[in-house]
Amino acid sequence: MEVQSQGIFESLHKRLQFYVFKNIASQIESGDDYRKLQPVYQIALFNDEEQEHHELIREYASLDKKYHDDKGSLYHVYYIFLKEID
Repeated sequence: MEVQSQGIFESLHKRLQFYVFKNIASQIESGDDYRKLQPVYQIALFNDEEQEHHELIREYASLDKKYHDDKGSLYHVYYIFLKEID
């Protein structure tokens, strides 16, 4: 979980993606079975004055909607924009 009081959303989004992939990569070592990888869920509470990206909750995940559902995704990032609660 990460709480941001200010910052540029796109920079935050890239940094959080890095954290997610780092957490996924740390689950296994060379030669391990990739099927033992577990999904990583990340929640970021974002208190931003800019309205460009605002919704109450935004979800990001790796999805292939044509052949799979979200159960195959290894990462799920949820942004909760606190200004939308006011």
